[in-house]
Amino acid sequence: MSNALVLPQAFQCLYKHQCLRFSAISRRTDSTGEKVQARNLYVLKDEYLANTLKNVVSYFEEYQEYVKSLKKEGYSVIGYARKSKGKETEDTRIKLLQLMCNCLRNRSLVDCVFVSYSCNASDTLHSRDKSQKKILENGNTQGMLRHIKDNNKVCPVVLDHAGLSTNREDLEQLN
Repeated sequence: MSNALVLPQAFQCLYKHQCLRFSAISRRTDSTGEKVQARNLYVLKDEYLANTLKNVVSYFEEYQEYVKSLKKEGYSVIGYARKSKGKETEDTRIKLLQLMCNCLRNRSLVDCVFVSYSCNASDTLHSRDKSQKKILENGNTQGMLRHIKDNNKVCPVVLDHAGLSTNREDLEQLN
């Protein structure tokens, strides 16, 4: 393999809309010639490598410039971090949430961060954190909903694997 950029299949799907071409490579034998279980390996074709690398490297700076431009237009850029209900200790949960909050501030330049300490992505936004006693950062989901209601121009930045919600109808109610 030459200067190939090896990418997971999800990344290949992400770039499909930019007309990039990938080759699928299957490896079916090991060095002794024995058959081994294999997956498809997607490799970016050489003619797309330089441009793709440039896009990946410049994305962060362009993203931050975009956030700054939203702020200049009067948008309140808010962050939201959520942890699903789980078995980790309270200290671990708080440490993980704090890492998320730090990322929202440092990378996404958010003005304030709202944190849901323990809820599932399928829980409706209006039902989250109603009895939550642990308040981290600038508030919880209920505080975020009040902030959105009180401000005309809000750009939420959500840091969570499942996003803000897995319920489309619930998101539509934010309008």
